[in-house]
Amino acid sequence: MMKLSESIHRNIMQPFVGGLINRFKVKGRRDVLFFEDILARYIKECEDAGHGKEMEEIGRKCTVLATDVLAPKVIRNIPVTSFFNRLAKKMWINLGLMDKLDAKKEGEKIVLVTKNEYITRVIGKNKFNVGLLEGVLGTFLGKEIRCSAHAEGDKTVYTCRIFGDIKASYEGKSRERYLKLNEVPQVKGFSLKEALINGTIKIRGVNRLYFRRVPIIPLENTLVHEISNRGTCLERVIEISYRYFKELIEPDASEKSKLNLLKNMLQVMGWGVVTITQGRHITIDIKYPPHGLQKEPDNWRFLSFIILGYIRLLDKRISLKSEKFFKNRLSLVYR
Repeated sequence: MMKLSESIHRNIMQPFVGGLINRFKVKGRRDVLFFEDILARYIKECEDAGHGKEMEEIGRKCTVLATDVLAPKVIRNIPVTSFFNRLAKKMWINLGLMDKLDAKKEGEKIVLVTKNEYITRVIGKNKFNVGLLEGVLGTFLGKEIRCSAHAEGDKTVYTCRIFGDIKASYEGKSRERYLKLNEVPQVKGFSLKEALINGTIKIRGVNRLYFRRVPIIPLENTLVHEISNRGTCLERVIEISYRYFKELIEPDASEKSKLNLLKNMLQVMGWGVVTITQGRHITIDIKYPPHGLQKEPDNWRFLSFIILGYIRLLDKRISLKSEKFFKNRLSLVYR
Protein backbone atom coordinates (compact mmCIF):
# COMPACT_ATOMS: atom_id res chain seq x y z
CA MET A 1 0.00 0.00 0.00
CA MET A 2 1.50 3.33 -1.06
CA LYS A 3 1.90 5.82 1.79
CA LEU A 4 0.33 9.25 1.50
CA SER A 5 3.77 10.84 1.90
CA GLU A 6 5.00 8.81 -1.08
CA SER A 7 1.94 9.85 -3.09
CA ILE A 8 2.80 13.50 -2.48
CA HIS A 9 6.47 12.91 -3.30
CA ARG A 10 5.54 11.22 -6.59
CA ASN A 11 2.95 13.93 -7.43
CA ILE A 12 0.05 11.45 -7.33
CA MET A 13 -1.32 13.85 -4.75
CA GLN A 14 0.08 17.08 -6.20
CA PRO A 15 -0.05 20.08 -3.85
CA PHE A 16 0.43 23.65 -5.02
CA VAL A 17 -0.32 27.07 -3.55
CA GLY A 18 -4.10 27.20 -3.06
CA GLY A 19 -4.91 23.76 -4.43
CA LEU A 20 -4.47 20.00 -4.40
CA ILE A 21 -4.68 17.73 -7.48
CA ASN A 22 -5.61 14.08 -6.94
CA ARG A 23 -4.19 11.85 -9.70
CA PHE A 24 -4.75 8.54 -7.92
CA LYS A 25 -6.56 6.01 -10.17
CA VAL A 26 -8.82 8.66 -11.72
CA LYS A 27 -8.27 11.47 -14.17
CA GLY A 28 -6.70 14.41 -12.36
CA ARG A 29 -9.15 16.40 -10.28
CA ARG A 30 -8.93 19.16 -7.72
CA ASP A 31 -9.53 18.05 -4.15
CA VAL A 32 -9.63 20.01 -0.92
CA LEU A 33 -8.67 19.07 2.60
CA PHE A 34 -11.45 19.36 5.15
CA PHE A 35 -11.88 19.23 8.93
CA GLU A 36 -13.33 15.76 9.52
CA ASP A 37 -14.88 16.55 12.91
CA ILE A 38 -16.68 19.66 11.65
CA LEU A 39 -18.22 17.76 8.74
CA ALA A 40 -19.12 14.79 10.95
CA ARG A 41 -20.71 16.94 13.68
CA TYR A 42 -22.70 18.83 11.06
CA ILE A 43 -24.01 15.58 9.55
CA LYS A 44 -24.94 14.28 13.00
CA GLU A 45 -26.85 17.47 13.87
CA CYS A 46 -28.76 17.24 10.59
CA GLU A 47 -29.58 13.56 11.04
CA ASP A 48 -30.57 14.07 14.69
CA ALA A 49 -32.92 16.84 13.50
CA GLY A 50 -34.69 14.41 11.15
CA HIS A 51 -32.77 15.13 7.94
CA GLY A 52 -31.19 11.70 7.51
CA LYS A 53 -32.75 11.09 4.09
CA GLU A 54 -31.45 14.43 2.90
CA MET A 55 -27.93 13.59 4.07
CA GLU A 56 -28.21 10.26 2.22
CA GLU A 57 -29.30 12.10 -0.93
CA ILE A 58 -26.38 14.54 -0.67
CA GLY A 59 -23.91 11.66 -0.38
CA ARG A 60 -25.51 9.83 -3.30
CA LYS A 61 -25.54 12.89 -5.58
CA CYS A 62 -21.89 13.75 -4.92
CA THR A 63 -20.61 10.27 -5.75
CA VAL A 64 -22.87 9.85 -8.78
CA LEU A 65 -21.55 13.11 -10.24
CA ALA A 66 -17.92 12.31 -9.37
CA THR A 67 -18.14 8.80 -10.83
CA ASP A 68 -20.05 9.89 -13.94
CA VAL A 69 -17.81 12.85 -14.77
CA LEU A 70 -14.37 12.02 -13.38
CA ALA A 71 -13.92 8.24 -13.30
CA PRO A 72 -12.30 6.75 -16.45
CA LYS A 73 -14.93 4.90 -18.51
CA VAL A 74 -12.70 1.82 -18.73
CA ILE A 75 -13.18 0.98 -15.06
CA ARG A 76 -16.92 0.53 -15.69
CA ASN A 77 -16.01 -2.78 -17.33
CA ILE A 78 -14.46 -4.12 -14.12
CA PRO A 79 -16.74 -6.33 -11.97
CA VAL A 80 -18.00 -4.13 -9.16
CA THR A 81 -16.52 -6.29 -6.38
CA SER A 82 -13.14 -6.17 -8.13
CA PHE A 83 -13.43 -2.39 -8.34
CA PHE A 84 -13.91 -2.14 -4.58
CA ASN A 85 -11.35 -4.81 -3.63
CA ARG A 86 -8.61 -3.65 -6.02
CA LEU A 87 -9.04 0.02 -6.90
CA ALA A 88 -11.31 1.71 -4.36
CA LYS A 89 -9.58 -0.05 -1.45
CA LYS A 90 -6.17 1.27 -2.50
CA MET A 91 -7.43 4.77 -3.20
CA TRP A 92 -9.53 5.25 -0.05
CA ILE A 93 -7.04 3.66 2.34
CA ASN A 94 -4.21 5.60 0.69
CA LEU A 95 -6.12 8.83 1.35
CA GLY A 96 -6.73 7.92 5.00
CA LEU A 97 -10.50 7.64 4.56
CA MET A 98 -10.64 4.16 6.11
CA ASP A 99 -8.36 1.37 7.34
CA LYS A 100 -10.04 -1.56 5.60
CA LEU A 101 -12.46 -2.33 2.77
CA ASP A 102 -13.73 -5.69 1.55
CA ALA A 103 -16.56 -6.43 -0.86
CA LYS A 104 -18.35 -9.64 -1.90
CA LYS A 105 -21.44 -10.57 -3.87
CA GLU A 106 -24.07 -12.72 -2.21
CA GLY A 107 -26.77 -13.53 -4.75
CA GLU A 108 -28.47 -10.24 -5.59
CA LYS A 109 -26.77 -8.46 -2.70
CA ILE A 110 -23.39 -6.77 -2.46
CA VAL A 111 -21.90 -6.71 1.04
CA LEU A 112 -19.14 -4.25 1.91
CA VAL A 113 -17.21 -4.17 5.17
CA THR A 114 -15.24 -1.08 6.17
CA LYS A 115 -13.07 -0.39 9.21
CA ASN A 116 -12.58 3.02 10.81
CA GLU A 117 -14.16 4.83 7.86
CA TYR A 118 -14.28 8.60 7.89
CA ILE A 119 -17.34 10.30 9.40
CA THR A 120 -18.44 6.98 10.95
CA ARG A 121 -15.33 6.85 13.16
CA VAL A 122 -16.42 10.22 14.62
CA ILE A 123 -20.22 9.94 14.96
CA GLY A 124 -21.04 6.27 14.34
CA LYS A 125 -23.47 4.91 11.76
CA ASN A 126 -24.90 7.61 9.49
CA LYS A 127 -27.02 7.97 6.38
CA PHE A 128 -24.50 10.18 4.57
CA ASN A 129 -21.99 7.36 4.04
CA VAL A 130 -24.84 5.04 3.03
CA GLY A 131 -25.65 7.51 0.24
CA LEU A 132 -22.01 7.64 -0.88
CA LEU A 133 -21.94 3.88 -1.49
CA GLU A 134 -25.36 3.90 -3.18
CA GLY A 135 -24.05 6.51 -5.61
CA VAL A 136 -20.90 4.58 -6.53
CA LEU A 137 -22.68 1.24 -6.88
CA GLY A 138 -25.63 2.68 -8.77
CA THR A 139 -23.39 4.38 -11.31
CA PHE A 140 -21.27 1.29 -11.91
CA LEU A 141 -24.19 -1.09 -12.23
CA GLY A 142 -26.63 1.27 -13.92
CA LYS A 143 -29.20 0.23 -11.32
CA GLU A 144 -31.16 1.70 -8.45
CA ILE A 145 -29.28 0.65 -5.29
CA ARG A 146 -30.38 0.88 -1.67
CA CYS A 147 -27.99 0.08 1.18
CA SER A 148 -28.45 -0.49 4.89
CA ALA A 149 -25.70 -0.40 7.51
CA HIS A 150 -24.99 -1.92 10.89
CA ALA A 151 -21.99 -1.59 13.18
CA GLU A 152 -19.74 -4.40 14.41
CA GLY A 153 -17.26 -2.70 16.73
CA ASP A 154 -15.01 -0.46 14.61
CA LYS A 155 -16.36 -2.11 11.45
CA THR A 156 -19.41 -1.11 9.43
CA VAL A 157 -21.23 -3.69 7.33
CA TYR A 158 -23.21 -2.40 4.35
CA THR A 159 -25.79 -4.62 2.68
CA CYS A 160 -26.69 -3.23 -0.74
CA ARG A 161 -29.60 -4.46 -2.83
CA ILE A 162 -30.59 -3.81 -6.44
CA PHE A 163 -34.06 -2.28 -6.66
CA GLY A 164 -34.45 -1.58 -10.36
CA ASP A 165 -32.86 -0.81 -13.70
CA ILE A 166 -32.88 2.97 -13.34
CA LYS A 167 -29.99 4.49 -11.42
CA ALA A 168 -30.07 7.85 -9.70
CA SER A 169 -29.25 10.55 -12.25
CA TYR A 170 -28.21 14.17 -11.74
CA GLU A 171 -27.25 16.93 -14.13
CA GLY A 172 -23.79 18.36 -13.66
CA LYS A 173 -21.04 20.34 -15.32
CA SER A 174 -19.08 18.79 -18.15
CA ARG A 175 -15.64 17.49 -17.21
CA GLU A 176 -14.03 20.12 -19.43
CA ARG A 177 -15.85 23.01 -17.76
CA TYR A 178 -15.20 21.62 -14.28
CA LEU A 179 -11.46 21.33 -14.91
CA LYS A 180 -11.30 24.78 -16.50
CA LEU A 181 -13.08 26.42 -13.55
CA ASN A 182 -10.73 24.70 -11.12
CA GLU A 183 -7.49 25.87 -12.70
CA VAL A 184 -5.14 27.75 -10.37
CA PRO A 185 -2.14 29.67 -11.77
CA GLN A 186 1.21 28.69 -10.34
CA VAL A 187 2.17 31.27 -7.70
CA LYS A 188 4.75 31.34 -4.94
CA GLY A 189 3.60 30.84 -1.38
CA PHE A 190 2.82 28.45 1.44
CA SER A 191 1.49 25.05 0.24
CA LEU A 192 0.90 21.58 1.66
CA LYS A 193 4.49 20.53 0.98
CA GLU A 194 5.82 23.41 3.08
CA ALA A 195 3.20 22.73 5.77
CA LEU A 196 4.40 19.12 6.03
CA ILE A 197 8.02 20.26 6.23
CA ASN A 198 7.45 22.79 9.04
CA GLY A 199 4.96 20.62 10.93
CA THR A 200 1.80 22.72 10.49
CA ILE A 201 0.28 19.57 8.95
CA LYS A 202 1.55 16.13 9.99
CA ILE A 203 1.15 12.59 8.69
CA ARG A 204 0.48 10.06 11.44
CA GLY A 205 0.34 6.31 11.03
CA VAL A 206 0.44 5.35 7.38
CA ASN A 207 -1.90 7.77 5.64
CA ARG A 208 -3.68 10.06 8.11
CA LEU A 209 -3.24 13.83 7.86
CA TYR A 210 -3.52 15.90 11.04
CA PHE A 211 -3.77 19.60 11.85
CA ARG A 212 -2.44 19.76 15.37
CA ARG A 213 -4.24 16.89 17.12
CA VAL A 214 -7.26 16.52 14.81
CA PRO A 215 -7.58 14.67 11.49
CA ILE A 216 -8.21 16.40 8.18
CA ILE A 217 -9.46 14.50 5.16
CA PRO A 218 -9.35 14.96 1.36
CA LEU A 219 -12.67 15.54 -0.37
CA GLU A 220 -13.90 16.31 -3.86
CA ASN A 221 -15.32 19.78 -3.22
CA THR A 222 -18.81 19.32 -4.75
CA LEU A 223 -19.97 18.33 -1.25
CA VAL A 224 -19.42 21.87 0.08
CA HIS A 225 -21.50 23.40 -2.73
CA GLU A 226 -24.29 20.84 -2.34
CA ILE A 227 -24.55 21.42 1.42
CA SER A 228 -24.48 25.19 0.88
CA ASN A 229 -27.21 25.14 -1.78
CA ARG A 230 -29.54 22.98 0.32
CA GLY A 231 -28.98 25.08 3.44
CA THR A 232 -30.08 22.35 5.87
CA CYS A 233 -29.22 23.36 9.48
CA LEU A 234 -26.51 25.55 7.99
CA GLU A 235 -26.51 28.16 10.77
CA ARG A 236 -25.46 25.45 13.23
CA VAL A 237 -22.11 25.16 11.43
CA ILE A 238 -20.97 28.45 12.98
CA GLU A 239 -21.15 27.13 16.55
CA ILE A 240 -19.77 23.71 15.57
CA SER A 241 -16.77 25.49 14.02
CA TYR A 242 -16.32 27.86 16.97
CA ARG A 243 -16.25 25.00 19.50
CA TYR A 244 -13.90 23.01 17.29
CA PHE A 245 -11.29 25.74 16.90
CA LYS A 246 -11.60 26.94 20.50
CA GLU A 247 -10.06 23.61 21.56
CA LEU A 248 -7.16 23.95 19.08
CA ILE A 249 -6.11 27.61 18.99
CA GLU A 250 -4.18 29.21 21.86
CA PRO A 251 -6.51 31.76 23.51
CA ASP A 252 -3.65 34.17 24.27
CA ALA A 253 -2.43 34.25 20.63
CA SER A 254 -2.66 37.69 19.02
CA GLU A 255 -5.40 38.51 16.51
CA LYS A 256 -2.73 38.88 13.84
CA SER A 257 -1.30 35.41 14.46
CA LYS A 258 -4.78 33.85 14.53
CA LEU A 259 -5.67 35.42 11.19
CA ASN A 260 -2.32 34.44 9.69
CA LEU A 261 -2.92 30.83 10.75
CA LEU A 262 -6.38 30.96 9.16
CA LYS A 263 -4.88 32.25 5.91
CA ASN A 264 -2.27 29.48 5.85
CA MET A 265 -4.81 26.76 6.71
CA LEU A 266 -7.19 27.76 3.91
CA GLN A 267 -4.40 27.97 1.36
CA VAL A 268 -2.68 24.74 2.39
CA MET A 269 -5.98 22.86 2.37
CA GLY A 270 -6.67 23.81 -1.24
CA TRP A 271 -9.32 26.53 -0.95
CA GLY A 272 -7.47 28.99 -3.17
CA VAL A 273 -4.93 31.79 -2.94
CA VAL A 274 -5.88 33.70 0.21
CA THR A 275 -5.41 37.30 1.38
CA ILE A 276 -6.75 38.60 4.72
CA THR A 277 -6.90 42.30 5.61
CA GLN A 278 -7.99 43.72 8.94
CA GLY A 279 -9.33 47.20 9.62
CA ARG A 280 -12.88 48.17 10.55
CA HIS A 281 -13.78 44.87 8.90
CA ILE A 282 -12.01 41.58 8.35
CA THR A 283 -11.93 40.94 4.61
CA ILE A 284 -10.95 37.54 3.24
CA ASP A 285 -10.26 37.36 -0.47
CA ILE A 286 -9.92 33.89 -1.96
CA LYS A 287 -8.74 33.79 -5.55
CA TYR A 288 -9.56 30.63 -7.54
CA PRO A 289 -11.83 28.93 -4.96
CA PRO A 290 -12.76 25.34 -5.86
CA HIS A 291 -15.87 24.79 -7.99
CA GLY A 292 -18.20 21.80 -7.80
CA LEU A 293 -19.60 19.32 -10.30
CA GLN A 294 -23.26 20.17 -9.65
CA LYS A 295 -25.32 22.04 -12.26
CA GLU A 296 -26.68 24.43 -9.63
CA PRO A 297 -24.66 27.60 -8.88
CA ASP A 298 -21.43 27.20 -6.94
CA ASN A 299 -22.01 28.22 -3.34
CA TRP A 300 -19.34 28.53 -0.63
CA ARG A 301 -21.66 29.41 2.30
CA PHE A 302 -20.69 26.25 4.24
CA LEU A 303 -17.05 27.36 4.05
CA SER A 304 -17.82 30.99 4.93
CA PHE A 305 -19.73 29.86 8.05
CA ILE A 306 -16.82 27.63 9.10
CA ILE A 307 -14.54 30.65 8.72
CA LEU A 308 -17.00 32.72 10.79
CA GLY A 309 -16.81 30.17 13.60
CA TYR A 310 -13.02 30.54 13.59
CA ILE A 311 -13.13 34.36 13.47
CA ARG A 312 -15.44 34.43 16.49
CA LEU A 313 -12.38 33.38 18.48
CA LEU A 314 -11.49 37.09 18.14
CA ASP A 315 -14.93 38.38 19.13
CA LYS A 316 -18.10 36.30 19.56
CA ARG A 317 -20.19 39.22 18.21
CA ILE A 318 -18.62 39.13 14.71
CA SER A 319 -20.96 38.17 11.87
CA LEU A 320 -20.77 37.64 8.11
CA LYS A 321 -21.70 40.94 6.45
CA SER A 322 -21.19 40.16 2.79
CA GLU A 323 -20.25 37.31 0.51
CA LYS A 324 -19.53 38.03 -3.15
CA PHE A 325 -18.10 36.02 -6.01
CA PHE A 326 -16.81 37.68 -9.16
CA LYS A 327 -13.99 37.12 -11.64
CA ASN A 328 -12.97 33.86 -9.94
CA ARG A 329 -12.61 35.58 -6.60
CA LEU A 330 -14.62 34.97 -3.43
CA SER A 331 -14.75 38.01 -1.15
CA LEU A 332 -15.98 37.58 2.44
CA VAL A 333 -16.44 40.52 4.81
CA TYR A 334 -16.83 39.97 8.57
CA ARG A 335 -17.38 42.56 11.30
